[in-house]
Amino acid sequence: MLDSARQSGLTLIEMMVVLLVILLVTVAMVVGYGRLPATALKHEAVRVAATLRAGYDGAAASGAYHRMVIDIDEGTFKVERCEGKVQVKRAHDVKEEMDRMKDEAEKAARLAEESQSQIVSQSPGQQPVSLESLLTGVASPPGGAVGGSGGEATARCVPMRGELGKGQRLGEHPKVSFSRVWVAHLEEPAAHGKVFIHFFPLGTAEKAVIELGTDADNKFSIALQPISGRIDMMQGQMRRPEDFLATDAQGNRIQ
Repeated sequence: MLDSARQSGLTLIEMMVVLLVILLVTVAMVVGYGRLPATALKHEAVRVAATLRAGYDGAAASGAYHRMVIDIDEGTFKVERCEGKVQVKRAHDVKEEMDRMKDEAEKAARLAEESQSQIVSQSPGQQPVSLESLLTGVASPPGGAVGGSGGEATARCVPMRGELGKGQRLGEHPKVSFSRVWVAHLEEPAAHGKVFIHFFPLGTAEKAVIELGTDADNKFSIALQPISGRIDMMQGQMRRPEDFLATDAQGNRIQ
């Protein structure tokens, strides 16, 4: 009888231990899942920041314009190198910029066709003119700020060599997305479409803020400084990114 009671007591203790272990594992899983979005956001922010820095360093070292291409809808980003004249043109939003780039591309195609016709119709004694030199001379409008709102009509942009040019995708577990992107040449932040962030040969960059998110409550912000190429990262949403874009390197408001 005593042995039977002792066995029952041991079984009860074992059951309590098992229940305690299950409770601890459950709590750990719940806490871990709650931290997962923040961990994923930080991991993806580091990848995006590294790509920004690579674009900045690539432009400064090579003397060629580089740009980071962010496809918000696809959740991808890559770096391109641009050869030729590139111009920054201020636009209201991404749609206006895309429409302008399309018009410039169509204009460049017409110029190319006309130039090719001129080359073919030259007399035999004339020195042939290269198509590239004609395009460079005709399609490059005088004046304007050098930089890059696409610049497809006057510059050839190709993916940077290596992994940085292959279109990296944001993480899926949990899914991280580009929430909004602010860049200096757009008046409104972009929430859809393709956005370009530009890096110039003299070691400067376009001011930009990239906001990542897993949902409405979990955000991570990345800010690119134009003079030094410094990248600041912060948990959550940046307070008034438009104010950041409207100030110079010393924090004075741009008139």
